[in-house]
Amino acid sequence: MLPDTLSADIDLTEYIRDFRDAPRFEACCRACPAYGHSWSCPPLAFDADDMLARYRRITVYVTPVDVPPGTPADRAEALLTPVRRAMESRLLEAERTSGGRASATIGRCLHCGDAPCRRTSGLPCLHPDKVRPSLEALGFDISLTLERLFGIKLEWGRDGMLPSRLHIVTALMY
Repeated sequence: MLPDTLSADIDLTEYIRDFRDAPRFEACCRACPAYGHSWSCPPLAFDADDMLARYRRITVYVTPVDVPPGTPADRAEALLTPVRRAMESRLLEAERTSGGRASATIGRCLHCGDAPCRRTSGLPCLHPDKVRPSLEALGFDISLTLERLFGIKLEWGRDGMLPSRLHIVTALMY
């Protein structure tokens, strides 16, 4: 992974029991404008419970991204995208070599660039071999994950400014 990426390996049954609240996070996703408009967002095109049942373990990765003081919130995507691309590339490669299943980061899918997702037109994904839902889209609590597995308290921005650090959370189920 990236040099400053942290990881925690855990039994997937335990992670589901202690960190997953699918109805709660489905409701959060429904409030997002991307709901139903991206193949990486809910409602998912597959049954998450069935997908998760295929794996026994999960390695959760956290990549911190330091934010310069006074950075406006609208700069978050520009700061995160290069790190996201690197993490997702590495995870997809790990998925191919392990036979596992990767989970992407939260936010819009990056694989079609600036083009709108074809889901909005009722068309299939152009990159089904790459697009993955986030842990949140699968119903996992990222704030709780950061606190319990990594001892990291999630920071929130204020007054239109980003916090001093953002965290990209991804995973590989195997």
